[in-house]
Amino acid sequence: MEEISKDYLRSIIDHTLLKPDATPKDIEKLCKEAIENNFFAVCVNSSYVELVKSFLSGSSIKIASVVGFPLG
Repeated sequence: MEEISKDYLRSIIDHTLLKPDATPKDIEKLCKEAIENNFFAVCVNSSYVELVKSFLSGSSIKIASVVGFPLG
């Protein structure tokens, strides 16, 4: 079996925070971790997409979102 490198694994991870009580400070921390680890994407509730966009500006990290989860 071929070994998977840590760098490759990081590059396919969606770093996710979907808690309904997440704060802007939590989202900022999530984005900083994603940048530091070169994750593929950050996934948040739709209400935080614009904030994530500002935190990830200038990076190649993608933004993913959910609708109606976990409260829908």
